[in-house]
Amino acid sequence: MFRSGLVRIDGVDHAPRGPFSARLASTGGLLLPEPASPLPEPAAAGEPSWFVGLELDTALAPGPVRVEELVLDGQLAPAGAARCDANLVLWDVTDAARPRLLRQERRATSPRNDRTFLPLAWLLKPARVYRVLARVTELRASPPAAGTGSAVDVRGALSFANPSPCDPGAVLGAPLLADLAFFELRYRTAQGRAPAPR
Repeated sequence: MFRSGLVRIDGVDHAPRGPFSARLASTGGLLLPEPASPLPEPAAAGEPSWFVGLELDTALAPGPVRVEELVLDGQLAPAGAARCDANLVLWDVTDAARPRLLRQERRATSPRNDRTFLPLAWLLKPARVYRVLARVTELRASPPAAGTGSAVDVRGALSFANPSPCDPGAVLGAPLLADLAFFELRYRTAQGRAPAPR
């Protein structure tokens, strides 16, 4: 059995069954090392409260999108116990006048690994705009490889300081970077459903 859900029995592959599709990646993949050149080391974050992230929309999703994993290049800053002091957060920014903090995760990365696979259990609704953020001490950028037209369309990356993470102003005001990706989301889409009305 593979992480994708594929099962191989006596050399015969059996695709996973269920209401969701095979797992997809939001950015098309992060940098990989070449035989003659290793990956660059992650760079230190610009300030103590530094966030990287991405903005995505689910306008073309046929139904719910189940986010199962976040693959981060870099190191998470330690999470605190105070409200809004998580180091992985999900914002719904569809209505800029009323952004909503949907999920807060307190996770850790190992200093021995510059790329970390963090399991998630998030459900995104169709026809919404989201910002996913990770507070980091180190980061490494990759060129984005995803095009438009998928169920999860990445609008751009984010990299900014936010000393007041409970205040959505900095989250909404952070500019999008079209030529970078600091992490990717791995997800599945619902099968056999018509696109939601806009």
